[in-house]
Amino acid sequence: MDTDEDVEGLILCGGYGSRMGGEEKGLREFRGRPAVTIAAAILAPLCRVVHISANRDLEAYRALDLGPVRRDLRDGFQGPLAGLEQLVPHVKSDALLLLPCDMPLLSGEVPTKLLSVLHSEAELQLTYARGNGRDHFLCAALRRSALQELSAFLDEGHRAVRAWYATLAHRAVDFSPPASLGLRNFNHPQDWIS
Repeated sequence: MDTDEDVEGLILCGGYGSRMGGEEKGLREFRGRPAVTIAAAILAPLCRVVHISANRDLEAYRALDLGPVRRDLRDGFQGPLAGLEQLVPHVKSDALLLLPCDMPLLSGEVPTKLLSVLHSEAELQLTYARGNGRDHFLCAALRRSALQELSAFLDEGHRAVRAWYATLAHRAVDFSPPASLGLRNFNHPQDWIS
């Protein structure tokens, strides 16, 4: 698929990394490459711009020259929705692809299919991946219009991605092997040993 002028990407790297001993997962190397660059390589053919959501080591992310690096508007590592919220004034495209930085085995088939399903069903505001018997909420495609009420949702004290998705017209998109094998978060240091 060629670069789509109506799609932008966001890689979520803004977590605290508590299960990684506070290590910045997006900068963790996997097979000789920082994890964020693997996600960026998946999104680049699909998106006109790829944004990076990060709350630490901003200069290290900027030095990779993958796209704009943006910090949460809210203090205190308030979760992936806060990372998405900071993008609201910057996203210009009709659709947004969302990926976590900690799925280095993910294939490009996942965001491609999520976007295809979103575009094929006009009533949908959001699609997300399902595979290996579980939902993967941070592998998602959404319409820009879905972001309109996100700040209000966060202002009410909500943080759960699943709960926000429930307020939108959404659909889980099922993946089976081999694509589903890449739907695995690397949350612990031993996961990154290849």
